[in-house]
Amino acid sequence: MAYAMSAMTVDVMELLLALLIVAGVAALIVLIIFIVRLIGTMSRINRLLDNVQEPVQATVDQLPETMTHLSTIVTNVQDMTDDVTVALPQLLGDVTESTDSLMHAIDSTSMAVVNLTELLSSLIGRLRGTTSSSSKVSGIVRNAASAAGAFAGARKKTKKRARKR
Repeated sequence: MAYAMSAMTVDVMELLLALLIVAGVAALIVLIIFIVRLIGTMSRINRLLDNVQEPVQATVDQLPETMTHLSTIVTNVQDMTDDVTVALPQLLGDVTESTDSLMHAIDSTSMAVVNLTELLSSLIGRLRGTTSSSSKVSGIVRNAASAAGAFAGARKKTKKRARKR
């Protein structure tokens, strides 16, 4: 068998030109695909903007009114804070006076209970034959009057302050 060989000569410049043409066609195809996808994305973005435009515009239109309301609210809160700052020392003074009156009333009441206990003890002792109880009775009456006075004094001071306001 005889083999026939034929020789083929290829010019390197023609080969490079062919490869360049194939690469250019491939790049052109990729570019066309990219542009088609870009167009699709842009159309979806346009639809989204069209759908959102009305609510956004309504919100923007309401901003001046909202800012006016917000300014009013901030002013009211500032006024309330100023009022509390002014009224707080007086309120604390009232609480202190009420607490002092209550402490005095509790002291008077506890002294009255102690005197009552001593009176009862004295009466029981008298029945058995020991001491007198007239000083104990006067102590109880004095402590009860002191407790009642403390409550009445606290009420008068509260009423005077209420009238001043």
